[in-house]
Amino acid sequence: SPLGSLLAAPNKAWTKAKSLVSSKSFRALISSMPDAVEVEREQKRVSWQRLKADRDRKDALFEQIVFALRAQYKAAIRRSDHATQCSVSVNISRSYFKAGRLPEAETWLTQALDICVE
Repeated sequence: SPLGSLLAAPNKAWTKAKSLVSSKSFRALISSMPDAVEVEREQKRVSWQRLKADRDRKDALFEQIVFALRAQYKAAIRRSDHATQCSVSVNISRSYFKAGRLPEAETWLTQALDICVE
């Protein structure tokens, strides 16, 4: 009867699905998939690598900026340009401050104040 075949179809599908799930190849496939913890660890590792790369680029850029500012400062000393020495010292101090290097920032700001007072 048509009704009997409709009722039998879900049972056949269930039996087929059950045998598929219990097969060795399916279990091997599932066991080879990374679990949520492994996926999360990998995502964190990649995230940390990106952060480190960004930090390295930021540090390199900071060093280039300070190098250029020090070159300006030395040129101002050679020209005896006290106004430029003062402003460049403030810029160097500001750069160190933004980088979180407070002792160097303090040193350069003191230098700027000494020059400005002269």
